[in-house]
Amino acid sequence: MTSVITQAKMKYTRQYDAYSSAREKLETEIVKVETRLKSLRDKKTNPCCPSWIDLLLKPIAEAMLKHLPNRTFKILGPFGMTNETGVHFYKKRIKEKNKFKGDNCISITFRPAKLPDLTVVDYSVDTGHFEKGSIGEMNGMNHPSIPIQDDINWLLAFMLKKESE
Repeated sequence: MTSVITQAKMKYTRQYDAYSSAREKLETEIVKVETRLKSLRDKKTNPCCPSWIDLLLKPIAEAMLKHLPNRTFKILGPFGMTNETGVHFYKKRIKEKNKFKGDNCISITFRPAKLPDLTVVDYSVDTGHFEKGSIGEMNGMNHPSIPIQDDINWLLAFMLKKESE
């Protein structure tokens, strides 16, 4: 027969072991929750913003490319205060040193308006609003932004007209 003292010790040990095990499980769960909470806070602090270049400009360039046989395109930018972004359509199989000779490269420059709206830059017009050497002039702000029409043919005509000038 076990003594009262031994029984009490055994009861205490069982309850303490159960308590310790439950506490370890809680600590493990707390670490998991804290890790998840940190991940959620990081996502909230640094959300992945949709890219207007990937979601708007690239599909437009791809649609334009369908009308420009034997060409490839490259998107360059955004640049400057206005986020000007050029789409260059290069003739295929042209050596790098000849990419900008003649009509080997035709291009169009976009600016975001109030997204998802885009504009194109009309380089044929110089408003002179910003003085030579000013930040506005250096960022191309003397060239007006024209709202684009929801028509690939309009964009192609604008680009090809601009190229012929």
